Amino acid sequence: YMALRSSIENFLRFSASHFDIRALTTTSIYELFELARSTEPFAGSRVVYIDRLRSSYSELCKYTHSASLAHMAGIHALAHFPSFDEKAFDGWLQFAKSSMSAMAAVTTLGYPSIYLNAHFSAVELLDHLIPQADRLVLLRGKSPSVIALA
Repeated sequence: YMALRSSIENFLRFSASHFDIRALTTTSIYELFELARSTEPFAGSRVVYIDRLRSSYSELCKYTHSASLAHMAGIHALAHFPSFDEKAFDGWLQFAKSSMSAMAAVTTLGYPSIYLNAHFSAVELLDHLIPQADRLVLLRGKSPSVIALA
């Protein structure tokens, strides 16, 4: 949970810093979300992705800061044998899929050549992450606003 939370923060810094240098130095994650919201990668219809990332980030903070007993792993050094909790993993997987989908969509819509010039095996992986409507935008080579008007 902490690694996924950190990856969202790093993605925001990566995607927004090209447009606003303050994204690299701000220590407030909520300020970082606001800076990112006003940058090109999250413009127009892509604003839904920053909202999704913010929602996931807020939920992941509960695991990082142990908001309740349900958010604690209950692991104690040397007293816990390796085990696999399928239910807990399924919960994490939902956060991961949602976050990775948003990150892949924002990245490829912002830089379509990443998708269009990728090796077929990479395209197959991206096709599982990028929502179908966004893939159609990429394949048509038009911006989302042009597609909406057509």
